[in-house]
Amino acid sequence: MKRTIIFLFLFLWIFTPIYSFANTWTSDSIEAQVGYGNYINPGRYTPVTITIKNGYAASGGEIELSVPTNTNDRYLYKKPYPSSPGTVRVTFCVPLSTSEERISVSIYNSQNPPEQIVLNYSFPQETENSHIFFGVLSNDSNNLNYFNQLNLTNFDLECYSYTLSGEEIPSDFRMLDNFDCIIIDDFKLSTLYETQIESLKDWVYHGGILLLGEQTESPDLLIPFSSSDVSYMTISELDYATLAKYTYGNGCFFTSSVSLTSIGSFFINNQLLQDTFIESLFGHDLLLNLEQPSFSILHSLESEAAALTSQVQATTDVNLFLYGFILITYLFLLVPIIYYQLKKRDQTRYFCFALPMISILVAGIIFLFGSSTRFSHPFLNYVSIQQYEDNIVKESVFTGIQAPYNRSYSVSIDNSYQLIPLQTSISSNLLSNQTFGSHEIYIDYRESDYLLTFNNLVAFNMRNFQLEKTSTIPQDQFVSGNVTYYDNSVSGVLSNQLGMDLTHALLALPGYFIRIGEFPNNTSVTLEDCDSQMNASASYQPPDSSILKPIVFTPSESSSHTDMKLNLLYYYLQKCNLSNQNMGYLIGFTNNTTNFQLDTDYSVNGLTLVSIPISLTTTRMGKEYYTSLPAETHKISGDFSEDEESIYSHFATVRYDILQDCTIEQLELLFPNSGSSTSYVSKIYFWNKNKYEQVYPGKTYFKKEELENYITSENSLLVQYYTEDSYARLPRITAIGEIHNVNN
Repeated sequence: MKRTIIFLFLFLWIFTPIYSFANTWTSDSIEAQVGYGNYINPGRYTPVTITIKNGYAASGGEIELSVPTNTNDRYLYKKPYPSSPGTVRVTFCVPLSTSEERISVSIYNSQNPPEQIVLNYSFPQETENSHIFFGVLSNDSNNLNYFNQLNLTNFDLECYSYTLSGEEIPSDFRMLDNFDCIIIDDFKLSTLYETQIESLKDWVYHGGILLLGEQTESPDLLIPFSSSDVSYMTISELDYATLAKYTYGNGCFFTSSVSLTSIGSFFINNQLLQDTFIESLFGHDLLLNLEQPSFSILHSLESEAAALTSQVQATTDVNLFLYGFILITYLFLLVPIIYYQLKKRDQTRYFCFALPMISILVAGIIFLFGSSTRFSHPFLNYVSIQQYEDNIVKESVFTGIQAPYNRSYSVSIDNSYQLIPLQTSISSNLLSNQTFGSHEIYIDYRESDYLLTFNNLVAFNMRNFQLEKTSTIPQDQFVSGNVTYYDNSVSGVLSNQLGMDLTHALLALPGYFIRIGEFPNNTSVTLEDCDSQMNASASYQPPDSSILKPIVFTPSESSSHTDMKLNLLYYYLQKCNLSNQNMGYLIGFTNNTTNFQLDTDYSVNGLTLVSIPISLTTTRMGKEYYTSLPAETHKISGDFSEDEESIYSHFATVRYDILQDCTIEQLELLFPNSGSSTSYVSKIYFWNKNKYEQVYPGKTYFKKEELENYITSENSLLVQYYTEDSYARLPRITAIGEIHNVNN
């Protein structure tokens, strides 16, 4: 009897699912962690880390993670895990549609016979109040904990923070989607791996906000100055501290002129400072969005994917004239003529037999001629955007997968891409007691590829995914040349050496478009010979279709294909920073397909857009100056420019020549106040290696180490001034330095 009770207890222990209501739940063989700490942000992509122990780790096997969605789909993620004498950790990144859902973890080991253990988990109830979730990273975990104590008076938002370690920065940017803002100070970014740095950049690019304090070492590893639109703001409540904002994609980087690790007590005791600081970081509109439940910027990708891929129609070649001819013949010729002939012979009784035969004959003809217009297998719609920058290319692919039937089908995709399942919407209506059914969408992360299997989906029910990949391109693949743009006049030559032909190419400039058209590989184009078109939008927003449609129009193409290109072009122009006066974009379409590996009888329909940033030179913009620095023995101290120098157009480029054997120790921009009518330039750019970088507003003083990037190999300083007025004065530039190798 005793042995029977023990056996029954062991049986229930092994085969009964284990339930728990905490973020970490365990069994003897599995330990799983969801989210960060005790916090789960519903409606976000969330990391799920599973630790496998004991004999299950030693034998190797496969992990299955089952996650229901708000649309009643069930995603089943599969990953193999290797054998290990200790423990094995496997991490998934899954979209969570609501906090009231359950996930299930199954372990299949490779023992003989195989064993299985199942672990079910129910998420805790969602908090009633909306919130801001900060991720903080510092050498001392206590330095930035005060962000957990912030309160906002103008918004119904509570603040939470989680202290990250360097090891917790993932290589998949989606795992950071739980955070609304990441703050780093008193930390060496050089200690992070390159994949972690790229993950932080990608997270910002997709809508994240990252703040670097004054004591962050090597901030240049993160901030992509070449891709940023820079602006500055001061916070008077913090002793006029400066926040520099670098816009990057859909998100932004911030740098602070003060250390954030040393102001905690002052910060939490100053309510006005808290309100001002948080609103400066997030902006009023984003804070209003965060007040709404289950808000996530990354989830907006789905609506973009659905809108773009729905425009890509599978080719069916429907011949409406043929169908019309058959129907007219059937209704107005065959039926009346046969009825008339039968009535003439007094044999109308046979009409009830003849009519079904005629209908079957016509239906057979329609079926025969229409076989090429009907879908018989799944098809995949996609739009691909390839963005070139320096020696890398970032490819984002939006896909929509459909099938004309309810049977199971599968798609195999190159696993060099990062696969991102996209959900159709965010909803909290999924019942917490809803039971698991048969899985409908399987995502198998195999060593050779990703295998997507769809079961029991409604016919033509589209499921969207995003694929991303960053790759290095050969040094001989680039676009070379120079572009000069001033007063709506464009000149220069561009050469296509990308290794592919571009069609419907255009050069998008601030408020201006150059239509290049066909741009084959290994050819050059002179911009003065191309058609140009002003953008009617004064706010540098993408123009209306009347301007863009002639650029993508081809007489031999169908109107639907033209509209498809038009929608993709308009979408991408919305993402571009067309207000940057120093940057343009060469945009075109290519026939190069993405690296999908599909079953041979599947159809792939789509477009690929290519974008290359083009730096604009301004050598003819406004007035040019060539000045030298006055020097004295061993020491130099003087003004590069005189007070009376001004510009009489919107731009001016100045080259300040520095004497040979001269080293500048410090440089300062001065704006002498000589009267209320004095109007100085509003923006100043310094040339940095291969493009202009905005330095003012914000900085007016530069140390020697800051100037190293700006002094050219010809020992000169290239400065570009910009003003919104037709007339403005230049600041005085004062430099102090030393002269070496002076002959006495």
